[in-house]
Amino acid sequence: MDTSCLAKLYLLEEGSVRMREAAVAAEQVTTSKIAYAETRAALARALRDRRLSDSQFAESRGKFDSEWPDLTSSDVSDSILQQAGELVDRHPIRGLDAIHLASAKHTRAMNIAGVVFATADRRLRDAAAAEGFALTD
Repeated sequence: MDTSCLAKLYLLEEGSVRMREAAVAAEQVTTSKIAYAETRAALARALRDRRLSDSQFAESRGKFDSEWPDLTSSDVSDSILQQAGELVDRHPIRGLDAIHLASAKHTRAMNIAGVVFATADRRLRDAAAAEGFALTD
């Protein structure tokens, strides 16, 4: 799950209900460690943009921080960074998105069955499909 989907678990926006259902149904939710800072940034931006009140922000941030340890998160190793570099050569995706995709490829390479890639970003979705991932609806 990249940050565009992870943040939907803590913000009420288009696709939030679907992502919550997918997370509950999943045997395991896996993301990259970079998702921590990115999700916190998404929550802070929602507060600054007045999409969250102060109390909603505090509640969402607290829930995220308490649930983060329960997520499986991939380290950003040199090999993942190198693979992300190769992915940006093949696909029109941003660097942090490439790290999410490289992290998912690393998870899949560990022979974990049924890895499904979740993103709300069209370009990253296309790249994940091209890399052979099943995608969330």
